[in-house]
Amino acid sequence: MWTRFFLFQLLLAGLLSACGPGICSATEQCGGALLSLAQNVDFGARAFFSLTDLSFAMTNSGTTAAKSISQTVITAPFSFAGGTYPGIGGTCGASLGRGETCTLVLRFTAPAPPVDALETPLTIVYSDEVFTKTLTIPLVAQTDNGAFEQIGSTSLVRAIVPVSDDSAGFYMGGQFFNYAGSNINHIIRLNFDGSIDSQFNTGTGCDGPVNTLAAAPDGSGDLYMGGPFFAYDGTADIRQIARLHADGTLDTAFNTGTGSDAGFQGGGGVNKILPAADGSGDIYVGGTFNTYNTTFRNGIIRLNSDGSVDTGFNSGTGFSGGFVQDIASAGDGSGDIYVGGNFTGYNSATNINRLVRLNSDGSRDASFDIGSGASAGFDSVVSALLPATDGSGDLYVVGWFTTYKGSTNINRITRLNSDGSIDSDFQIGSGGTAGFEAQVNAIGFAPDNSGDLFVGGIFTSYKGVTIPARIARLNSDGSLDSAFLPQGGVGFDPVGVYAIANALDGSGDTYLGGWFSSYQGTAFNDLVRISPTGTAD
Repeated sequence: MWTRFFLFQLLLAGLLSACGPGICSATEQCGGALLSLAQNVDFGARAFFSLTDLSFAMTNSGTTAAKSISQTVITAPFSFAGGTYPGIGGTCGASLGRGETCTLVLRFTAPAPPVDALETPLTIVYSDEVFTKTLTIPLVAQTDNGAFEQIGSTSLVRAIVPVSDDSAGFYMGGQFFNYAGSNINHIIRLNFDGSIDSQFNTGTGCDGPVNTLAAAPDGSGDLYMGGPFFAYDGTADIRQIARLHADGTLDTAFNTGTGSDAGFQGGGGVNKILPAADGSGDIYVGGTFNTYNTTFRNGIIRLNSDGSVDTGFNSGTGFSGGFVQDIASAGDGSGDIYVGGNFTGYNSATNINRLVRLNSDGSRDASFDIGSGASAGFDSVVSALLPATDGSGDLYVVGWFTTYKGSTNINRITRLNSDGSIDSDFQIGSGGTAGFEAQVNAIGFAPDNSGDLFVGGIFTSYKGVTIPARIARLNSDGSLDSAFLPQGGVGFDPVGVYAIANALDGSGDTYLGGWFSSYQGTAFNDLVRISPTGTAD
């Protein structure tokens, strides 16, 4: 009897030694509950600044139920979709029965270049009848400018700008490498029927993505483009910004410098170009850079029409803690601008969280009081800004945030008064179903002067109402426009809408660009034109 008891003690000691003091990995068979994932958590190659959600099955293959399941460690650029366990659309809870399976939805937010391979662990702690155990899962991803090349015929459209000369065509920029079978690198001009405008010849195009486009404000028909590129049509040292003539040739009079110090340096590129509203021909440029043609400018700069630095706009130390994603004119005649992104400071001021108003000289307008700003977190970004057209200085703000100025459930959209307070007349709902349940990327006014809004992103609901098309039309009071019915389901897989632009031919149609494969059951790879009621053209 004592011999059997001694052998049992040795066996028990051996099991504990092999598994550790109550700690199990994904492969150790320790008895009791045992959580594991059915496959590796590998997001593959994803383009810089992209956002990807993937679902993974977690199974309890042990002999007892897993209890007190809690996520304890997950670090940027990985997260649960929406920020909390088990992720938006996930089914896992605080327990998992023997032999049962649930779903985790994990998110990878691709950072700025030059990051390549990324790996970080996700740690999930749980317990059974005896031990507290730990499941450690490696999260793996890669970043790559060309990661979207295999998707569709265009692969992530980021910017659409209608041609200004009544031709009803438009410019399009993004991360694409071809269009309708033709080799087109990142920049193209299309006719109103979707055919390539051969009068705009980009040659070999850009060697990297185009994030933003802006028509030159001088009526020349020229076009500004910005992004993490370094050459255009064989010309080197065109670093992150260029001005093109209406025929697609490079405007060499726009002088950004020469050699390796030319243009913008540092970070992941230019994200926004905005023509100044004062008729000067100047442009504001925002992004993740820290110098321009050897001049220190962190995240934002104003350039004269010849490419030189406008020293009258002094941003000091610029933005800290993150990048600039969008810039918008205040719209009230002041010459001020709004700036949004994921930054946390501006010119030595802290707690400037993701939104700021700047005076025309670059100083911060302190009368625009954002309090604690938009919600903190790696993936809480102000992605787009839209000034009201009534001259009030009010501002629509969209992005990934869920709180603003201490108020919760400000989910990814709000309208602010010119002093930074929330405009309560714009009703996005209340509680957990308020606003959009997932990321908003773009916003624009409907072309009929109604004051209605088009809003696009990766969301699938607004105020708890299902929005299968990833595009919604809101009335000026924040309610859904029931006349806009893009029914039939939309294959926005896996991201959604990134760009919204109205056609200028009087049709009332709107262009949508992004990363998707179909609309209303018809194949539309990353670009579609829709009618005022939401039907595809």
